[in-house]
Amino acid sequence: MRNSTVRSLMSILSRFVFLPAALLLTWPAFYNRYPLLFPDSLSYIESGPRVGGAFFHHQASHYYGVRSFIYALGIMPFHWRAVLWPVIALQAVLTAYVLWLVVRSLTRSSDFRRTVMTYYAIMLPLALLTGLSWTTSIVMPDILGALLYLAVYVLVFAPESLSRPQRTLLILIAWWSAAAHITHIMLALGLLIFLLAALFLVRAVTRRRLSGLAISAIILVAAVLSHMAVHQVLYGKPTLNGKRPAYLTARLLADGTGRLYLQQHCPQANFATCEFVQSLPTTPDDFLWDANGIWQTSSPEKQSRILREESPFARAVIGAYPRQQLAISLGAFFHQLTRFDISNDANPWLAQKVEVGLPGQLPAYERSRQAQDTLPSDVLSTIQNWTVGAALLILCSLAPFLWRRCPARLMGLAAIIFAILLGNAFVTGVLSEVDDRYQDRVIWLLPLLAALAIVELLTQRHAHRAEPAPEPVAVPVLTR
Repeated sequence: MRNSTVRSLMSILSRFVFLPAALLLTWPAFYNRYPLLFPDSLSYIESGPRVGGAFFHHQASHYYGVRSFIYALGIMPFHWRAVLWPVIALQAVLTAYVLWLVVRSLTRSSDFRRTVMTYYAIMLPLALLTGLSWTTSIVMPDILGALLYLAVYVLVFAPESLSRPQRTLLILIAWWSAAAHITHIMLALGLLIFLLAALFLVRAVTRRRLSGLAISAIILVAAVLSHMAVHQVLYGKPTLNGKRPAYLTARLLADGTGRLYLQQHCPQANFATCEFVQSLPTTPDDFLWDANGIWQTSSPEKQSRILREESPFARAVIGAYPRQQLAISLGAFFHQLTRFDISNDANPWLAQKVEVGLPGQLPAYERSRQAQDTLPSDVLSTIQNWTVGAALLILCSLAPFLWRRCPARLMGLAAIIFAILLGNAFVTGVLSEVDDRYQDRVIWLLPLLAALAIVELLTQRHAHRAEPAPEPVAVPVLTR
């Protein structure tokens, strides 16, 4: 009876073995004395109650925000515009859980304790030496993108490692992660197309992998439909982006090709932005968010016109200056690919808006190291840069071994991670702007891959040593 009770207790505890890792991932928030914030964090915090009021109390608002309402609604029950720590706890638990599923899928040991030790041997350096913990500890959907891509890996390459409840929970996490930001949907869609083509190319298509790709595609469709349903309720129109700003126009103007086109073709071009040809901005932020900028000072009718003209304007600019735009875009892509510093510096705008978005929380925020601008961002960035460099060296040195052994799951994960690192740099650097935060939210996947490659090497060596020596073959003795 006692042995049965112990086994039952161990079975229950094994389901929550990732929780200490979740606590480990929150160390930057505790060190900061407050959850980390970005200006967009307050947009999500404020949007939740507005959207919730429209959904559940039929209280329409003249402005709901421009961020993902699904992420805003998802975190609302965890903060209620009062305490942000539960939001960080939620993100840490989801991150630790998905990483547990990934690590477990790649450790073939039947010894549960060894799998747990491997998991924490990987989680500890990831949490301390990369931006993983910092991305988890900020009230933003940034960490959810990586969780979506890792979920795709498990569903496509390791579905047999999941129980039915785990599969259901992972699908729900993947759906929320996809719906949390439109770029997550874009990148995941591109990832699925890439995986399908790659599997056919290497002749590794199986029914199980096609099923995983189909499930992942259904998750993305569900995320798209969720956005459209929310916008139908709020705006009476089932759009994917809602009332988004003109990001692409802002980027083309900042690139210089958009400014050059307007200067050479206005007023004949008859674009709405021709009105501002004498005061065009030089950065996307100046166009979109500056209080005296073009977007913020334009009427709703003018904003709608700029949005309608966004695609024709982009085609006109690229058609007029294809080589210049290609050179600029490639430069932005490579620049973004190599920029991933950890940066959570003080922001004067945040100090002004925290009390509005989080009534009563300004004193707590002002006590944080972030508000006092004393976070060691440069030191943390240097540590992460060295860690990423070491991970690249490890992967290059282990490449011949991995190529010979060709472990299917690890190779599948490697394909996903490298595709995402390139795709994320392209989508953010080319279509939005170059910013350390964009690549920082996925660069920690590279050290994760290096750690798992080391685990694979050690597992292979252990299995080789454990193989029994071949029995000697008896040689018949010939006699006369």
